[in-house]
Amino acid sequence: MEKIMVITGGSSGLGLCIAQKLVMNGKHVCLIGRNSEKLQDAVKGLQLLNAEVVVKAVSMDISQEDQVKEFYKELGQNYQVECLFNVAGLGIFGQAKEINEVEIDQVINSNLKGMIVMTSGVLKQMEVQGGKIANVISTAGLKGKSNESLYCAAKWGARGFTEALKAEYKGRNILVYGIYPGGMKTNFWDKSPSFDTKKFMDPKEVAGRIVDMVTHESIYISEMVIERQ
Repeated sequence: MEKIMVITGGSSGLGLCIAQKLVMNGKHVCLIGRNSEKLQDAVKGLQLLNAEVVVKAVSMDISQEDQVKEFYKELGQNYQVECLFNVAGLGIFGQAKEINEVEIDQVINSNLKGMIVMTSGVLKQMEVQGGKIANVISTAGLKGKSNESLYCAAKWGARGFTEALKAEYKGRNILVYGIYPGGMKTNFWDKSPSFDTKKFMDPKEVAGRIVDMVTHESIYISEMVIERQ
């Protein structure tokens, strides 16, 4: 059975950059996102980079268990998930006193619940076949930041989930990675004009570090913080 790498948030930003690096390394990839048009554009671009690999795309809500179960059921008929890259995320920033329930659901579902549901859905397969879980979190999961209380809450939850996974699968055939990048020049910030992104990192460079970390054959680096100089 062919091996494939699954990337949530794969239609743009860091997720797409990771997919580009993987494709250039000869890996089959499956992109997950919500926008079908952006996904198809991403697929076309990746196929131009390497026509020899399989590039799939699925539009779905990663926080919905029924959709995730169906996705893995269909994918598992022909492919073994070699690595799950949990990259999808959403940032809503502002003062804690202004947070509303709609924003809570959006941020928690995208950054935390989706990661948990996607990971839980693939673990039984990986327990048999082996595999890797690469959770791309944020430096917001390492320290509190003013006007980012909701985002930090989700990212600290993602960090806790990741650390618990490491403990649960220590010494077994599933490797778990916690990755904490700082700000990057992506469309993540389009709705947050107050942030000055001029000095933010190039997502292609960050993606290169992540792919090197996760695909290394003889060394296991369980955690990495990536910040601009």
